[in-house]
Amino acid sequence: MTHKKHIHCIGIGGIGISAIARYYLAQGYRVTGTNMGHSPLLDTLVSEGIEIVAEGASVISADTVKVIYTEAIIDDDALGLAWVRANHKPEIEAGQKFGSQILSYPEALAELFHTFPMKIAVAGAHGKSTTSAMIGTILHDLQASGTTITGTLVKAFDGRNISSEGQKIMNIEACEYRNAFLHYHPDIAVVTNIDPDHLDFFKTEDAYEQAFHTFARSAKCLVILADEAEKKGMIGLAPTTVLVSENSFEVRGEVFNGLQPGVYDYILPSLVVPGDHIRLDASLAYVVSQLLRLDPEAAKNSLANYPGSWRRMEIIRTTPNWNLLMSDYGHHPTEIIATLGALKKAYPDKKLVVFFEPHQYSRTYELREEFATSFKSADMTYISDIYAARDIDQRRDMITSWVLAEMVAKNSPCEYVGTLDDARIKLQTIDATEKNALLLLLGAGNIDELRSI
Repeated sequence: MTHKKHIHCIGIGGIGISAIARYYLAQGYRVTGTNMGHSPLLDTLVSEGIEIVAEGASVISADTVKVIYTEAIIDDDALGLAWVRANHKPEIEAGQKFGSQILSYPEALAELFHTFPMKIAVAGAHGKSTTSAMIGTILHDLQASGTTITGTLVKAFDGRNISSEGQKIMNIEACEYRNAFLHYHPDIAVVTNIDPDHLDFFKTEDAYEQAFHTFARSAKCLVILADEAEKKGMIGLAPTTVLVSENSFEVRGEVFNGLQPGVYDYILPSLVVPGDHIRLDASLAYVVSQLLRLDPEAAKNSLANYPGSWRRMEIIRTTPNWNLLMSDYGHHPTEIIATLGALKKAYPDKKLVVFFEPHQYSRTYELREEFATSFKSADMTYISDIYAARDIDQRRDMITSWVLAEMVAKNSPCEYVGTLDDARIKLQTIDATEKNALLLLLGAGNIDELRSI
């Protein structure tokens, strides 16, 4: 009896690993996965034919060709797989016993990425999900034989995080944390920005910037905003550098895919999604489409109709009390300033009430001064407890949400609200008393669970 080749994914509820799982399922593999906790995404994966199983080794056999794991199961970077959390050790050990490839998510994505003839990787402290989703939407709309794996759910992909429509072009979101993006050697590297982040890993801003320099050097062509390239010393790191401005882009260095060095003018149409930062993301996506030699007017039309994506200024619904409930993934001060500013400009007549869940104790502590001035566009901010992600106990002693709320309150109206359950009660109260407010769920942790009020 012939058995299907089997892929097992640890942490399959993650936005990245779930996309890899979907890819291999579409290629005819049997795909299983384990995950801590439940989410609606797991239900969707099951409906598509992926098996969600209890943590343990019983599902792994001689048919298992790969065990792909999220790096979140490693408690100590220096020790790697020697320090896997106890509940996942049996899965790793079973994979090793049967000779399966044991791959982290970045390693598994890199293995797949490098099989494509044209490879695009989008990196940056923020904006990378939107930019990669916009590129993927252009590839989809223009039927350009592309595969996209990104960190958000894209409407053009039927609300999925993957579009697998050909083997010519692969477009991925490349995260810098733990130097994951250095696994990828793209033809086109897109860098949205290099605002300091993940200092628990990189330790210094200089080390963070140097990682992006290394990423740029791995590419044949670097696409980056002209101002950012100048500030961060990124010009000339790749054989071809494309400097993007609001209405033009300049190709420097070598010819890339037939596109000669020189200055090229363009004008983007109005976009559905508000915000100057979204327009910059669209500019980067448009320039990539021109490096791919896609039809310029069709690419502009695709961007003009781009409807946004999951948790990027996402409109959830209008509540029965006529308040607009929205959700956004922003968790870095620069993202927060851009998002709140865009929303205040787009909805000037609405009271902007923000429910913010800080993400990581280390990030909150390192960027506390920047967070303190990030909420000035909000009429009121409520801060819930910090979402612990990759935080060791010592980091949890650095700062609390109560302290952060006090710092924010010196610059704009703000209160500490407590747990997410407390935040839910406060949100329900605000919804019952306000009649024309914009209620924003903000953060990269579990704050989005409040969308069910």
